[in-house]
Amino acid sequence: MKEYVHLSGVQIGNIMSIGLFIPAALQYVRELSPASMQSTAVALYATAGGGFGTWFCTFLGGILMDRFGVQNVYLFFSALTFGGVILFMLQPRKRGELFQEEST
Repeated sequence: MKEYVHLSGVQIGNIMSIGLFIPAALQYVRELSPASMQSTAVALYATAGGGFGTWFCTFLGGILMDRFGVQNVYLFFSALTFGGVILFMLQPRKRGELFQEEST
Protein backbone atom coordinates (compact mmCIF):
# COMPACT_ATOMS: atom_id res chain seq x y z
CA MET A 1 0.00 0.00 0.00
CA LYS A 2 2.89 2.34 0.76
CA GLU A 3 4.10 2.08 -2.85
CA TYR A 4 0.74 3.27 -4.19
CA VAL A 5 0.80 6.35 -1.96
CA HIS A 6 4.30 7.20 -3.22
CA LEU A 7 3.31 6.68 -6.86
CA SER A 8 0.19 8.78 -6.36
CA GLY A 9 2.37 11.63 -5.07
CA VAL A 10 4.63 11.31 -8.10
CA GLN A 11 1.61 11.40 -10.40
CA ILE A 12 0.23 14.54 -8.73
CA GLY A 13 3.62 16.21 -9.21
CA ASN A 14 3.56 15.12 -12.85
CA ILE A 15 0.11 16.63 -13.35
CA MET A 16 1.22 19.97 -11.93
CA SER A 17 4.46 20.05 -13.91
CA ILE A 18 2.71 19.31 -17.22
CA GLY A 19 0.41 22.27 -16.61
CA LEU A 20 3.49 24.48 -16.44
CA PHE A 21 5.59 22.74 -19.08
CA ILE A 22 3.23 22.83 -22.07
CA PRO A 23 2.63 26.62 -22.15
CA ALA A 24 6.30 27.32 -21.40
CA ALA A 25 7.45 24.99 -24.17
CA LEU A 26 5.06 26.52 -26.69
CA GLN A 27 6.21 30.01 -25.76
CA TYR A 28 9.85 28.94 -26.11
CA VAL A 29 9.20 27.47 -29.57
CA ARG A 30 7.47 30.69 -30.64
CA GLU A 31 10.34 32.83 -29.35
CA LEU A 32 12.95 30.77 -31.20
CA SER A 33 11.14 30.81 -34.53
CA PRO A 34 10.83 33.74 -36.93
CA ALA A 35 7.37 35.35 -37.08
CA SER A 36 6.63 33.90 -40.52
CA MET A 37 7.38 30.34 -39.32
CA GLN A 38 5.76 30.30 -35.85
CA SER A 39 2.75 28.21 -36.87
CA THR A 40 4.97 25.66 -38.57
CA ALA A 41 7.33 25.54 -35.59
CA VAL A 42 4.47 24.97 -33.13
CA ALA A 43 3.00 22.26 -35.40
CA LEU A 44 6.37 20.48 -35.61
CA TYR A 45 6.77 20.71 -31.84
CA ALA A 46 3.29 19.27 -31.29
CA THR A 47 3.96 16.45 -33.76
CA ALA A 48 7.35 15.53 -32.32
CA GLY A 49 6.40 15.97 -28.67
CA GLY A 50 2.82 14.78 -28.67
CA GLY A 51 2.83 12.18 -31.42
CA PHE A 52 6.17 10.46 -31.74
CA GLY A 53 7.25 11.26 -28.18
CA THR A 54 4.12 9.74 -26.66
CA TRP A 55 4.31 6.63 -28.81
CA PHE A 56 8.00 6.03 -28.17
CA CYS A 57 7.86 6.67 -24.42
CA THR A 58 4.79 4.45 -24.03
CA PHE A 59 6.52 1.68 -25.97
CA LEU A 60 9.77 2.03 -24.03
CA GLY A 61 7.90 2.31 -20.71
CA GLY A 62 6.13 -0.98 -21.40
CA ILE A 63 9.38 -2.76 -22.14
CA LEU A 64 11.03 -1.34 -19.03
CA MET A 65 8.03 -2.20 -16.85
CA ASP A 66 8.02 -5.82 -18.05
CA ARG A 67 11.72 -6.22 -17.35
CA PHE A 68 12.37 -4.03 -14.31
CA GLY A 69 9.04 -3.13 -12.65
CA VAL A 70 6.96 0.02 -12.45
CA GLN A 71 9.11 1.83 -9.87
CA ASN A 72 12.15 1.62 -12.11
CA VAL A 73 10.14 3.02 -15.02
CA TYR A 74 9.38 6.11 -12.92
CA LEU A 75 13.03 6.36 -11.88
CA PHE A 76 14.24 6.04 -15.47
CA PHE A 77 11.92 8.70 -16.85
CA SER A 78 12.62 10.96 -13.88
CA ALA A 79 16.35 10.67 -14.58
CA LEU A 80 15.71 11.37 -18.26
CA THR A 81 13.69 14.47 -17.39
CA PHE A 82 16.35 15.68 -14.97
CA GLY A 83 19.00 15.18 -17.67
CA GLY A 84 16.92 17.25 -20.08
CA VAL A 85 16.60 20.04 -17.54
CA ILE A 86 20.36 20.03 -16.99
CA LEU A 87 21.03 20.17 -20.76
CA PHE A 88 18.52 23.00 -21.10
CA MET A 89 20.18 24.97 -18.32
CA LEU A 90 23.64 24.50 -19.85
CA GLN A 91 22.69 26.04 -23.19
CA PRO A 92 25.04 28.89 -24.07
CA ARG A 93 22.53 30.77 -26.25
CA LYS A 94 20.25 33.53 -25.14
CA ARG A 95 16.61 33.74 -26.22
CA GLY A 96 16.08 34.88 -29.78
CA GLU A 97 19.78 34.58 -30.64
CA LEU A 98 19.25 31.60 -32.92
CA PHE A 99 17.62 33.57 -35.74
CA GLN A 100 19.27 36.97 -35.31
CA GLU A 101 21.49 36.47 -38.34
CA GLU A 102 18.46 35.90 -40.61
CA SER A 103 16.59 39.01 -39.51
CA THR A 104 19.51 41.43 -39.87
